[in-house]
Amino acid sequence: MKHPLRFASLTLGGLLLLACAEEAVDTSGSSGSGATAGSGGSSGSAGKSGSSGQAGAGGGSGSGGTSAAGTAGTAGSGGDAGAGGTGQSGSGGSGGTGQSGAGGDAGAGGTGQSGSGGTGQSGSGGTGQSGSGGSGGTGQSGSGGSGGTGQSGSGGSSGTGSGGNGPTIPAEAVELCQLLNAYRQEQGLPAIPLSTALMTVAAYHVQDLIAQPSLANPPCNLHSWSSNEPLWTGCCYTSDHAQAACMWEKPGQITASWGANTYKGYGYENSAAGVSTPQGALESWKKSPAHHDVILNKGIWASKAPWPAVGCGLSGGYAVLWFGDAVDPQPFNP
Repeated sequence: MKHPLRFASLTLGGLLLLACAEEAVDTSGSSGSGATAGSGGSSGSAGKSGSSGQAGAGGGSGSGGTSAAGTAGTAGSGGDAGAGGTGQSGSGGSGGTGQSGAGGDAGAGGTGQSGSGGTGQSGSGGTGQSGSGGSGGTGQSGSGGSGGTGQSGSGGSSGTGSGGNGPTIPAEAVELCQLLNAYRQEQGLPAIPLSTALMTVAAYHVQDLIAQPSLANPPCNLHSWSSNEPLWTGCCYTSDHAQAACMWEKPGQITASWGANTYKGYGYENSAAGVSTPQGALESWKKSPAHHDVILNKGIWASKAPWPAVGCGLSGGYAVLWFGDAVDPQPFNP
């Protein structure tokens, strides 16, 4: 059960003030296999070269005889490599020198695919492995996939918690919140954490009042809203507080599609018309006892001390403060 409903309106120097109410890949190529080396010939003569394999290994030279220096065996030419094949050198005869097999062509590196997601994680690109040559032979290096590094995935849209499509938060609104907290601290009270949900609600309400100035025509007042479903429902807020739920439930309505960041508490509003600066707005509420009690958790608002969340709006001659009775899972960072 909420606290007994209360409402206060005050006209100060042409300012209309309203206080809120409450009731209770990357694949690398695999190397090809080398050919079998040829057997050695008679002493002194070079062994026949190994026939080329299907992939990158050079043929081995014949083994030397008993002569002082055999003629060097001719190295087998490297076969076409699979990816990244390695040619093996032929061994020389006794005293002879085998020529190295030609390195196999390197396999091309895989290409990393970009990661997708709300926060894009980069996909790791494949890296081509270079084919190692035989003795003296050098394989050609494989080309890295997309430069060796996958392209980064596109990050999710940032914003106020509504997928980046929320209202613009003007600097004056942030300054109003800062002045509010400075005043509370002067009174020995803690600062109230800024809430993304309540900053969004405040900005929407100010925009709604600017676009629909007749919303506050009697018997309706500044706590009224136009209808903008499915984002929020409209109401004519009257001094008997018959539509109090229209105020309390706005944070939950407007953030209903925010998933885990949906605001779970109720919201309570101070509003003013005919103000143009953060200082002027705050001073108008300080001079109104009903508004002042809300700001400092006095009277019927003492049971909610300290407020766990707040949002501020200021534009087009309208100013609002939205106090929440639950912690916002998504704090607002100016």
